[in-house]
Amino acid sequence: MSQAELADRMGTKQHVISRLEDPSYGRLSLNTLLQLSRAFDTGLQVQFVPLVGMLRDTFQPDAEARLVPSFEEEVDCPAGFASSR
Repeated sequence: MSQAELADRMGTKQHVISRLEDPSYGRLSLNTLLQLSRAFDTGLQVQFVPLVGMLRDTFQPDAEARLVPSFEEEVDCPAGFASSR
């Protein structure tokens, strides 16, 4: 997905998305994370966890292993929960 496409889904401008992709940008808010979650049609889970455990559980050298399916793509989606888009 291009930055322009994501910006359109989030109702913002492309330069905002570019800034969010900058690892040195330190002003990501919970609201922005929720907007990203909606744009990608995924859930958002925020929790406090031990640092070493988080690094162990989230570091994956394989980029494909970090992909999160959208709500409709999930295999274990209970009947009646799929959206009617």
